[in-house]
Amino acid sequence: MAEEKQIVDKILYYLKNVVEPQRDEFSGFATCPFSKAERTQNKVWITKFDITEVSVLDMVEGMLSREYESGLFALFEGDLPLNLDPDETRKFQNFINNLLRQAGFNEYKSICFNPNDELAIGGYNPRSKAPYFLINIARREILEKANKSLKKTNYYDKLPKKYRDYLK
Repeated sequence: MAEEKQIVDKILYYLKNVVEPQRDEFSGFATCPFSKAERTQNKVWITKFDITEVSVLDMVEGMLSREYESGLFALFEGDLPLNLDPDETRKFQNFINNLLRQAGFNEYKSICFNPNDELAIGGYNPRSKAPYFLINIARREILEKANKSLKKTNYYDKLPKKYRDYLK
């Protein structure tokens, strides 16, 4: 249990110090402008996800049974964080999204954050600062609404085409 608390503490540090502060690279917005509200309103379940013990679907069921709106899971294999190459991030994300659809969780979508990803904005790569490979699972409608609201701002203006294409 102490190990899981340390993992959660590292993720919280990452959110508070990397994801939530305003950044010039994101036109003065936080890397994720919605993270702080979700975290402080206790809407996100932040925990370790050990693929040797439970499945992605078990994690979603756990998130829902605890009445969280989303989950942010640190991917582990036993006691070790799972280390994936940057070219595997999108494939793994697609794999999870396919699993969610096949299991009837069509209203949910995953977004993966790999510390090995090489997506930088003006030399700044927030994903590289993630303490672990992180899987965010949230309702599609919330993610789409957030994206739509950001399109009305200058949030995306400084993002290189490669990064915008990656985010779709």
